[in-house]
Amino acid sequence: MSLTAAVSLFFLSSLVMGYVDVPCEWKSLTGATYDLTDLMVLDEKLPSYLIKDGDIPCTPEKEPTYSYVFNFCADVTAASFPSNVCLPTQMGSAIQYIDRSDGYKECNVIGHYDPLRDDTYYSLLYQTDPSLGVSVTYQFGQKCPNGKLRSATIDVMCENTKATIDSANEPTECNYHLVVRSQHGCPKECPITSAGVCNSHGHCAYDAKSKGAHCFCNKGYGGDSCLRDTSSEDHGSAVYSLQVALLVVLLVTAAVLTGFVGYLGFRITEFRKEQLMNSYSNYGEDSGNFQGTEMVDRPF
Repeated sequence: MSLTAAVSLFFLSSLVMGYVDVPCEWKSLTGATYDLTDLMVLDEKLPSYLIKDGDIPCTPEKEPTYSYVFNFCADVTAASFPSNVCLPTQMGSAIQYIDRSDGYKECNVIGHYDPLRDDTYYSLLYQTDPSLGVSVTYQFGQKCPNGKLRSATIDVMCENTKATIDSANEPTECNYHLVVRSQHGCPKECPITSAGVCNSHGHCAYDAKSKGAHCFCNKGYGGDSCLRDTSSEDHGSAVYSLQVALLVVLLVTAAVLTGFVGYLGFRITEFRKEQLMNSYSNYGEDSGNFQGTEMVDRPF
């Protein structure tokens, strides 16, 4: 059955069952959703993803060993199929091959994509943080000499780049590991604009409080995609805050001045009362002395 026929059968069966599971999209149990459809290469004239001579992580040079060609949610395209090494029947979603200068050639299909089993391929790159990326595992590759079927796991790390292949190796026998960095490895909850993830004005991260991933915008930007320019809002907020602070200072100053003026008025009133009482007291003493003198000098 061709891939197109399988996809058609998949959608038909999904509609009959009452749901549609879109191939190359996956919703994790954490609620984070991933969409790898933009990583699919469906034009047979365009190359799929290739890492030549593989690589060993943490080494500066590329070691001459197996090469890997792969695609997302589809077989590798004709443009990148190593026909000089592989047989026409060795078509798959991930292929390992080698073509040495001494004439040694080898080709192995290390994984197939089945749209009917799409959901079984995915897992979180890190279980505790869905914002870091997603893993896709292609199974049912060709048999190894030990009889085990080969499988390939592609880690798609969430980074603000379209697609960059980091490494490919075989950590355990017949199990292959490829690492790709891409903005499509980020949850859909961190939107991608023409400028990149979170509009390249923020970063995608997991929020433990809301239990979900979203864009954390840089200063001066806001919104779900960090598209909104908040610099003018921040300026207006700063001006408003300054105005409020000045108003508070003026009110406090006015209150202090009012209290001081009130205190001065009180002290002036008290001073006047004291002066008036002293005047009355002096007047009484002068009057008594005058009356006593009159009584002494009066003739009989």
